[in-house]
Amino acid sequence: MPVSSVVVSCQVGRTAEIESRLKIYGQVEIHHLLDNGSIIAVLETDTVDEEVSLVTEMMQTDGVLDVRLAYHNFEDLQELQT
Repeated sequence: MPVSSVVVSCQVGRTAEIESRLKIYGQVEIHHLLDNGSIIAVLETDTVDEEVSLVTEMMQTDGVLDVRLAYHNFEDLQELQT
């Protein structure tokens, strides 16, 4: 299970609007809105392919300028449950 932290750069004045749009994706957890118009979020998906697809969708969101990876970790659920 990939878990990643990303920084989403937004057009000026659109951070709150984009935050609302990103919350629609169930795999995006918003952690902080920065004064510079960026959003700190955590993505949690089942596969790397799903994560890539999610980031691609986020980058295509109107008002999003960039999505940058800040942290990435792979967790195996079976290992965590034993």
